[in-house]
Amino acid sequence: MSKQTKEVPDLGRIGTLAENLRAAARGVSEKLYLTPGGDAYEYRGSTSAVEFLLETLNELEDFQAGWIS
Repeated sequence: MSKQTKEVPDLGRIGTLAENLRAAARGVSEKLYLTPGGDAYEYRGSTSAVEFLLETLNELEDFQAGWIS
């Protein structure tokens, strides 16, 4: 019996953008802490992680703008 391996599809530029956004969002979300009141989150991470998240979001939006218009 052969072992099947799952191939990851090549999604090109959109796949790269999605992966970058996922990694950036994970980097920020891992530094979110629930406040004592339980009604908000506080971010206790670096500004560079937030800047990376915003940059990757902007790249995705720029890409999207190119195929929507």
